[in-house]
Parts: sequence; C-alpha cells; structure tokens
Amino acid sequence: MAHELRTPLAGQSLVLESLLGAEPVSEAKRNEYLKLAFAENQRLSHLAEQFLTFSRLDRGKSLQLQKHEVNPAELVTDLVSLLPEKWKSANLPKLNISPNLPLVSIDQSLLTTALLNLLDNAWKYSHEIKNITFSVVATHHSVQFSVKDKGVGISSSDQKRIFQRFFRVDQLLTRRRDGIGLGLSIVQSVAQAHGGSVCVQSEVGGGSTFTLELPVS
Repeated sequence: MAHELRTPLAGQSLVLESLLGAEPVSEAKRNEYLKLAFAENQRLSHLAEQFLTFSRLDRGKSLQLQKHEVNPAELVTDLVSLLPEKWKSANLPKLNISPNLPLVSIDQSLLTTALLNLLDNAWKYSHEIKNITFSVVATHHSVQFSVKDKGVGISSSDQKRIFQRFFRVDQLLTRRRDGIGLGLSIVQSVAQAHGGSVCVQSEVGGGSTFTLELPVS
C-alpha cells in the first residue's frame, strides 16, 4: 500500500518543483503541469477510497449501507462524469443502456466505487487502442451492470482467484500496471452487501466482461 502511495506523491512533487523552479514556464507548460498534478491527485483519492473500504472489511466490519432508490441510467450518467479526462479524450466508455430500467435500492457511494473499479481495470488491462463498453440491462428480477473490454484477458485458473484480496494476475501482464489487488475484492464485497453478485467471462488475449448484478427494488 505504501509503495502505491509513493508513486503519485512523487509525481506531484516533481510537477510542483517544476512550477516553483527558478526558471519561468510558459502558460501552456504551466497548464500541462497542472493537469498532471490533478491526475495524480485523482489517483491518490482513488487509492484512499480503496484503503478505507478495505480497512473496514479487514476489521471484520460489514459494510453499513445508506440505501435509497436510484434510476440505474442516472447513476451511470453521474458515474461517467467522474471519469478522468483520458476517458473523454478517447470517447469512452461506449454506453449501452436499456430503456425503462427498474429502480435499484443502493448505497450510491459504494456502488459508484465498485463500478469505477471495474472501469479502471478495463482501462488498465486494455491495449494501447482501447475498446470498452459499459452496459446496463434488466432481467426479470435484477439489473446487470457490465464492463466489457478487448484487452489482455484472464486465464481460467486466475479467474478462480481474482476476487481474493491482494491477488494479481500473471506478473508478465501486470508488471507495468499499478494496483495492489484490492479492487475486485471490494467489488465483490459491495455486490454481496447489496444482495447481488459479480462474475467474469474472459479468455487470454480475448478481453474480459465483468458483470455486477443487483436485485431490483
């Protein structure tokens, strides 16, 4: 955890030192530095949320939900607005939202954290050219939130372990990707706390689809 915090902190320090240096910088360069600092700040915030949620789970405390009924389509719209600028620049994710979705009774903050984890993983484990789809559909008794990518994929043996805390897939695939292996365990805990579930369909080289399913209100 400490190692993961050092990287964005070091990035912010480098940017701020450049801005505070003796040599003046152009307006364009200043804006570039500020965008970099902002991105590292968002990364720190995301890590802090992961650590706080994990800390509660690690102490054996169940997630205390503050639930209210929410329209899934509105939830997704709000969630997408929270994504970093790199998503907007790539016109991602592609949205596939069914009409007339039933309401779900959720803790919006916790579910947003879980879905952002799935989206973050889809970006992280995709190739340079990314293709990520975020779908929301309804069944007779549930609403399914699915994040599909065409990235590196996950082997069948790793699929049995990816929801364990601190587990990360094959190091050859992850050595250049940050993270500590908490994201999916948090997703599973949030889903189960809502009476739902999460599953994955994937193959190496063929991408992955993670589906978080919740009961309707």
